[in-house]
Amino acid sequence: MAENPMIGCRVSPEYLAEIDTICQSTGRTRSQVLLEAIEVYLGKTSSVGINSELEAFKKRLEIVEKKLTAWTTYKAS
Repeated sequence: MAENPMIGCRVSPEYLAEIDTICQSTGRTRSQVLLEAIEVYLGKTSSVGINSELEAFKKRLEIVEKKLTAWTTYKAS
């Protein structure tokens, strides 16, 4: 038997879209995101760290988007 057995489940398209959004914004794989969710559910880790990390990524993205908008506006003029 494998050291870490694999499990599977079906999710709604809406859940999959949310999972994929998290994957894209954090650079994690679906497996990593789902494993973290299971760890939170089982009380093995806190969701605070995950949520704060996601918020930090969102803030960094906002800064990059503002700089990109400013740069493209500057180049257009």
